[in-house]
Amino acid sequence: MQHLIPLLQKTPPFSLLPESVLQEVSESMQKKTFPKETLAYRQEVTELQGVDVIMEGEYQTFFFDASQNKRCIETHHPPYCFGGISVVLNRVRALKSVMAKKGTIVYTLPKKEFTELCNAYEDFFHYFTADFGKKMLDEEFAHFVKTPASFEESYFAADQLYSRKIESIAFKDIVSCTESTPIFEAARIMAKNKISCLFIRNEQDQNIIGYVTDITLRDNVIAQCIDPQKAIQEVMDNPIVSISSDAYLYEAVLMMFKTKTRYLLVEKDGEMAGFLSRNRLLSEQAQSPLVFYTVGKAGRYNRGTPEKVASGPGYDQPVAGPRRSRGNCQPDYYYHCRYHHHKSN
Repeated sequence: MQHLIPLLQKTPPFSLLPESVLQEVSESMQKKTFPKETLAYRQEVTELQGVDVIMEGEYQTFFFDASQNKRCIETHHPPYCFGGISVVLNRVRALKSVMAKKGTIVYTLPKKEFTELCNAYEDFFHYFTADFGKKMLDEEFAHFVKTPASFEESYFAADQLYSRKIESIAFKDIVSCTESTPIFEAARIMAKNKISCLFIRNEQDQNIIGYVTDITLRDNVIAQCIDPQKAIQEVMDNPIVSISSDAYLYEAVLMMFKTKTRYLLVEKDGEMAGFLSRNRLLSEQAQSPLVFYTVGKAGRYNRGTPEKVASGPGYDQPVAGPRRSRGNCQPDYYYHCRYHHHKSN
């Protein structure tokens, strides 16, 4: 569907993707027309089949309160993508209700294809997690976000965060090149494997000494007009952070935020067996209270944040909530677990 490509190029975050990828995306999209005003999605009830890109018309998004009044109303016109946050962070259930106006035409990208894009393009995935973090700064929005919906689900999610180990989730295979590989060749390897992170190995001992991402190439190569014939080691990022496959998920989350890294290598039986991205971990534990706490931290959100997060295995004390310092609205945060102790402002 060639006519969809110009629309996708104007619609965030599809606008971040190469045109060749948008061509494949357009061929997977399915047209949907609303001949009359329709409640297309109901919050926490409707399971999304994918994400909608508005071609014509209008989506009105809102929350129903206890009296069935519309709250936190937003109106969206083309170009706009609905459903990304719901699929990524709300287990494919609609986060908000949607009223499609009469005559609205949307094209839906099935969730399988959407998930593949999230796995292949870090910036694409990060758009939705960042957007959710910004929305959570709004008190009314945060008030209506009730994930999970029941105490039992909440307890189960928290229990999983503290009982599940790294080895229980699927981590990505390591794709790598040596430190002397030319920058352009490293970019070709990333394109061929459809990955957003390439690890760099030392030529002598084959140990991993750094990594590059699509953001690295943008900021350290293109923006700096670096010769693509130069060795990849001159622009790679580091340090490398690793964690044992026997570690718990909450330890991986805390380690990532402590070291401010977006990737963790997973060590198993003395070897690097794969890696995890920060967005992968956040989406894996989207219903956990700790994730909402860290989202609040990232947005410096100091209203409605829990004072304490339930302590898990290995904690010496609960994770403390924000403290408002005198004359400064930016809260302090403390992490304290058996492996790490970190304070960030």
